[in-house]
Order: sequence, then structure tokens, then C-alpha cells
Amino acid sequence: MSSQLLPNVDDLQIQFDKCFVFNSKFAGKAEEEDYLKLLGCCPSQLSLNDKMISVGVVEALSGFATTFGSDVICDSLFSDNSKYVFIEVEPGYWMALFVKCNSNRQSNPTPSSSLNSANTGPIQDFSGYSDDNLPYLILKSKLQDSYQTFKIFHGEMDSIVKSEGVQSLRVKLDLFLESYWKNFVFINWNIMDILGGIQFLPVPTNDFLAIQSFIHQTISKFSNFNKPKSQKQNDSEPSLSVIRGCLFIFDSYLVFNGITKEDSRTVAQYLPFIVEERLKYLPPNVLLNSANGFFLTGPEDIQSPVTRFSAPRVYIGEPRSESSVIIYKLNRLQLVLFVDPTVASQLYFYTSLRDFIYPELQPIYKDLCDNICKGDGNVMKYIFFNGSSFALKTSLNFQNTSMMLKESLQELCHLRSHAKMNDSKEIIVRNKKESWIAFKIVGGKEFFFIFDQKNATLSDVQQQMEKASVLFNSSK
Repeated sequence: MSSQLLPNVDDLQIQFDKCFVFNSKFAGKAEEEDYLKLLGCCPSQLSLNDKMISVGVVEALSGFATTFGSDVICDSLFSDNSKYVFIEVEPGYWMALFVKCNSNRQSNPTPSSSLNSANTGPIQDFSGYSDDNLPYLILKSKLQDSYQTFKIFHGEMDSIVKSEGVQSLRVKLDLFLESYWKNFVFINWNIMDILGGIQFLPVPTNDFLAIQSFIHQTISKFSNFNKPKSQKQNDSEPSLSVIRGCLFIFDSYLVFNGITKEDSRTVAQYLPFIVEERLKYLPPNVLLNSANGFFLTGPEDIQSPVTRFSAPRVYIGEPRSESSVIIYKLNRLQLVLFVDPTVASQLYFYTSLRDFIYPELQPIYKDLCDNICKGDGNVMKYIFFNGSSFALKTSLNFQNTSMMLKESLQELCHLRSHAKMNDSKEIIVRNKKESWIAFKIVGGKEFFFIFDQKNATLSDVQQQMEKASVLFNSSK
């Protein structure tokens, strides 16, 4: 396939305009109180009239679609310079993202223009490749991410209204939307942004089973650790364990996931920032003993009986419950536990937890260091994505910020979009840098390939793709 399929990476320019949340049931009975349906908006300094016009657009489009059937959904509107994407994130609660979008690409001749030429042959298709589906995928992905982030750190919107009132939801949304979107820029987007996968680290079966057994033992041992009687549920309420979930991470890659895939995807995005920030403020005596493992969140100094406690809180599970995020770090390994907040300020809990997990983690850590496969330097770079589990595996080094890699990752977006629109199972393209890039679907799983060997033939690329596809098609 010709490289003309691939637009230049700088052709698509997206600029944030506004993001807002509304629920029509909160509108006042009088017309002048209609604005009460608006629950939050960024930027907040927009005029009320501007905000309400935007709300009206979304209401009109979503309402119009339902006239064609209850299963008909309208979730976007694109014009030449503006693009709107909106989602009913919870029953009655709508979240919308408006952007300004321009393309630097020259318009292709239309088929009708060929009729005016001297060519008397068959009408040619000059429509070329339209990437209208691409900004939709990017925008919808970002909008969904923003809601998932809000839900993780604040809980579901309707739950907030029921427990704290609608005014509390307005305050939370205004603060969240401002912090999330204020400095947001749609640049350097690539295939990873659209997939939104969780980068898993494949480990030998015996190592994985050892990790799984360790996690289950830890949760079981601390299932009812000194839970205050006042905090215990009634018999009619579902019982919540002290440790409500877990992530096992090695070298920033997820090895074991003990929470829902949607929650783990969002939490995994923010963990590196939490870890980096906490490492800046660790007491010197903790760093001196870091080889023996230490808590990044929770007690600031586990050796001090008067230590302070600090841990982020998130809402995970179904139904959602508030949990403290406790991170235990042992060299390249991070154990992330989601813990009942009522025990997250008890020093004895952390000392007991440390005394149990440290001797158990040592042999697991050693085996992981010994057994994990190192890269073989193959010129074939791959991304494997399983949409049903969000599992993402890749040989790419994202510390590599070369322009060639950046362009290749963006070009993969166009390949995937083209394949989805045309129901293609495999596309292979040679780009302007003379690298081969390819997209393939096997059994519902998606494979992306970048082949940098310039003298490689199409047959060489296909053979390498086939080997990689067979290897990963058995992955879960």
C-alpha cells in the first residue's frame, strides 16, 4: 500500500475549547433557573450564556438521535473548525468536550473535478484517505479518561449527590475540570493514547503463580486486621476486606492486577507521578535502608512511633468504596495495596505488613530479576493489544524520544483508523522514512509493527509479522 495513506503527523491540530458536565434533572422549574442543570465547566470564566448554548447543542443532538430509536446514539458533531464529543457517563449525567480542530493538509481533488479535465477514461477516486475518524477516537478516549479519573479520585457523580448534595458535586467538578483540562494540549498523540492499554510484563508461569499465591495470602492474613467495631458493616451489608485490591509492578510494568481493568488503567497512569513526588521527600534514614524495602505512602518514617501518615485515597470496586493507596517499594518492585482508610493510620498495621511481606517478596524479586527476558535487539518493534483485557505488551522503549519513533507511532493511528473503517484485517505500509509499519488483527487482538530495516522486502516483513502473531495470539 502506498505511503500516501499516511498524512503528515503535523496535519492535525487540535486545541482545547471547553469541557462541561450537566444533568437536566437539576434544572429549575422556572426558565431563569435552567442554568442549574450545569454542574461544572472549564474554563470557568466563560459567560453563562456561552455555557448554556453549548449544553443546548448536546441536549439537542442527543435528543434528536433518540427519535430514530432508543438504541440510536449520537455522541459527536464535527464541522470544519470545531469538533464536539459527548458521553452519558452515568444515567442522566453528560460530559462533553469541545475543541477547535484544523488541518494543514491540502484538500484532494474531488471526483467531479476529473470530469472537467481532458481525461475521458473512467472516473478516478481522488477522495484519498480521510482521517475524520481519527480525531473522534482521540477526543473520545481523552474524554473517557477524564471521567474515569474523576471517578477514581472522587467517586461516582450520583453517589456524591446522594451523600453530600449537588452543591458538593459542583465544587468537586469545577476544581477537577480546571486542574485536568487547564493546561491540556493535544500534541505528541500516538497509538498509545488511543489504545489506552495497560503495559503488562510477561513473566514465567511459575513466577506468576508465586506472585498470585503471595497476593492471596497477604489479603487473607490481613482481611480483618484490627478493624474498629464502629466501622464494621452490619450483617445485611457486604463485607469489605481490609486490603481491597492490589497491583504488582516490576520496572513500571504491571505483572498482576487485583482490581478491575478500568480502575487499574487509570491508577497506573498516575502511579509514576505519585512515586516520583514521594521519593523527593523521603527522610534520609529511610533512603539509607531502602535496599530492605520501604513504604512510599503511609507512614513517613516507620521507625518513629509518632510518625505522620499520608496516602492518596481512591474509589475502586463495585460498589465503589474509598481506599487508601499504600505503596511498598523493594528495589525495582512496587506492591500497591488498596487499604481500608480506618487502618491506614495505624503504625502497627504497617509494621505487621512489612514483617510479613518482606521475607515473602525477597525470593520472588530474585526470581523475577533472573528470569525476565531481556530484549534481543530485533529490528522488528511491536505493540500487542488485547481490547477485552486492556493488556498491552510492547518491545518499544518509550524513553526513546526520536522523531522517527514519534512519527511511526502517530502513523500507526492512521493505519488502525483506516483498517477499522474498511474492515481490513491487515495493512502494511512503507513510510517516507523507508521504514515498514503494519497493523494486523488476529482473533480480535491487535498487532502493530515497526520494521526499521530499510533493505527489507515486503515478504521479509510478512514473515516476521507471522512469527510475532503466532507468539502472542495465545496470550491472554
